[in-house]
Amino acid sequence: MTAWLALCLLLGLAAGAVAQGAMPQDLSAEGAGPEALPRLRVSENHRFLVTEDGRPFFYLADTAWELFHRLSREEADRYLSDRAAKGFTVIRREMRQWIAEVLKSRPGTHAVRGRVLDASGKGTAGARVQCGTWHWTVTGADGGYVIPSLVPGRRRLSVTKNGFAFAPTERDVVVEDRDVDAEPFTGTPVR
Repeated sequence: MTAWLALCLLLGLAAGAVAQGAMPQDLSAEGAGPEALPRLRVSENHRFLVTEDGRPFFYLADTAWELFHRLSREEADRYLSDRAAKGFTVIRREMRQWIAEVLKSRPGTHAVRGRVLDASGKGTAGARVQCGTWHWTVTGADGGYVIPSLVPGRRRLSVTKNGFAFAPTERDVVVEDRDVDAEPFTGTPVR
């Protein structure tokens, strides 16, 4: 399963190579992992992608937002093989939702909840609250947010919104054995 997942995560860099014969046509083959994928880089003139050896990489994408959490492995293998056979070089997939669903089902993860307010105490919609690199959300109409699926440990929350200045912009929280209610962030509109 790990090799299959790694292959799917890196498919955006490899489906073109499959279509061009640079790796096995059977995407589900055991042992077909990231080591078989060509490395891509930006061309010397910064206008397109090329493989490590300088061959142009054509970015022809299909979008499969639901790939990991709606399809069985067999269905995903069939879909990926079909797209490779049709010449698609990239499969675009939004991973946040899938990762959050996987982590939610994992015992021992918890959420951080809180609010982002303006100086009058009214909720501020549309603020981005981030916890580390991968966990973030945008506040709702009431300024509320929930960041789920955090493993225990010290976390740093940060808040941003165009047109607002926050003090502080960051705050540490400790996630232990339960969900955490964080202190609110307060922002002031700037002109």
